[in-house]
Amino acid sequence: MAAPAPGPVVFAVYEQLRREIQALLQENEDLKRIVTQLREQRNQRHNVRGPPGALVPSSAPPILGSLPGPAAGQFPFPGSGEGRAGATAPCAGVCGC
Repeated sequence: MAAPAPGPVVFAVYEQLRREIQALLQENEDLKRIVTQLREQRNQRHNVRGPPGALVPSSAPPILGSLPGPAAGQFPFPGSGEGRAGATAPCAGVCGC
C-alpha cells in the first residue's frame, strides 16, 4: 500500500492554520477596539467626576483660600508630581495622568 502524497495533507493543514490565524487577528482587533472604548469612557468619567476620592468634580473651581499657593519660583505641573514639595497627581497616578 502506498502512503498518501504529503502535498494535499500539508495544504489542508496550512489552510486550517491560516483560517485560525485570521480569526485570532480579527479577535485581537476587536479587543483593541474595546480597550480603546473603555479608556475613553474612563477618561470621560475622570473629567466629569474628578479623580477617585475627590469631593468635587475636577472642572469645579477650587474654593479660594483652601489651597496653598506655590512657593516662590516654583510652579506645579499637573500630573507630573513636580513643583511644590510633596505635590503629586490628584489621583495618585491611578488614572495614568
